[in-house]
Amino acid sequence: MANSGDDRWRALERVLHYLKGTISYEIHYARYPRVLEGYSDSNYISDADEIYATSGYLFTLGGGTVSSIASIPS
Repeated sequence: MANSGDDRWRALERVLHYLKGTISYEIHYARYPRVLEGYSDSNYISDADEIYATSGYLFTLGGGTVSSIASIPS
């Protein structure tokens, strides 16, 4: 079993690398319409050889993403 401290350090390095690469990105919100929209998608296990289900969601407000998650096995 790998040292959980090492795993967490590698995860932190990945997050920091991602943030460094996206530092110039911006979220632009439209003033109108102020509508909260939500989308979701999932793929449940349908194949006997497939052992993972995937799912995700995305919420937008005024055209800009306010919350999202994707659960995809690595």
